[in-house]
Amino acid sequence: MYRWGLLFEFSITSYWVGDPAASLRACDRLLAMPDLPDAYRRQTVTNRGFAERRLAVLRDVGSVMAET
Repeated sequence: MYRWGLLFEFSITSYWVGDPAASLRACDRLLAMPDLPDAYRRQTVTNRGFAERRLAVLRDVGSVMAET
């Protein structure tokens, strides 16, 4: 838990404070850890999906803003 617990919390917190890129990076680091418990691995996969979707929305908004 000491190896991945704070990083797991960071992955969630960074998403909610508006930094989905940091959340995505944290999720990738967590998923690379072979000792991450299965329940946390499943939740990290879910959280990574949230971060990916949010980044896609931000990219879409950015491209629309650049066109105007």
